[in-house]
Amino acid sequence: MRKAMLMVSILLVMTLLSWSGSFADMLNPRPYNPGAGNLAALQAVFTGIGSTINAYTDQSNAAIFAPSGVGTSSSVFVAQISWGYNATTSVGLYQFGNPLKDVVMFSAGSAPGQKVVIAFNYDGLGGVRTIDLNTLTVIDSEPNFGYQFGFFLNNTALPLERWYSEDSLNTFGNNTNLVQELIYEGKGDQVVIPLGSGNPPFSDIAHYYVAFEGRHNDGAFGFGDGSIDFNDYVIQMESITPAKVPEPISLILLGSGLAGAGLYRRLRKSKKS
Repeated sequence: MRKAMLMVSILLVMTLLSWSGSFADMLNPRPYNPGAGNLAALQAVFTGIGSTINAYTDQSNAAIFAPSGVGTSSSVFVAQISWGYNATTSVGLYQFGNPLKDVVMFSAGSAPGQKVVIAFNYDGLGGVRTIDLNTLTVIDSEPNFGYQFGFFLNNTALPLERWYSEDSLNTFGNNTNLVQELIYEGKGDQVVIPLGSGNPPFSDIAHYYVAFEGRHNDGAFGFGDGSIDFNDYVIQMESITPAKVPEPISLILLGSGLAGAGLYRRLRKSKKS
């Protein structure tokens, strides 16, 4: 009996360790320096809306997020700042752990200044949908989505060019862990999105900016042609927060504790009988 419980304990710990590997993808190595390239164009986007974010040093290492207020339903406001790649690209959210389960926020025909609301658990069953605030129409929806998400960019004109906020999901040819998105937390500046659109200035404290690079960042295009600059699409989101990452040691202790408790109860029951 003890051997059986020991095996259960080992299997539980191994399972929790495997989970911790997926949790680790919630974070990326940052800051990222584009080397021979530069982030001047992205810096100009931030400066243009009135932000003091430093595109090089203020990068967040968070890759997975959740709405700030998780309850019966939660809403997240999204504003598009720049859209400079092509008309065959869509941008949205993907479900953490299932990157092909997604909802589109912006796609062909979008323009800077477009605003979207993301309604989480709008159906009471974990579904999510995106709504165009300009037209009050539903853009996209997905059932059983949950609350933890990353960001994706998909270019339908170029197969294999679908990028995620988790670096570990980005591959092209033999290249892996490509950096395709940079994320920044607002610094409480008075910003206008987009500049000159007639929107009133507001504080961007607790807001996040997501900056996408459309082409694969594997060095094939080089930095000299200016293609790797992370200003292809820039969006701003409020009411989100980085998802919590469990520490591996906590998972191990949890697994050992559960297994130990089970063994203890089993032994006591055996003695009583």
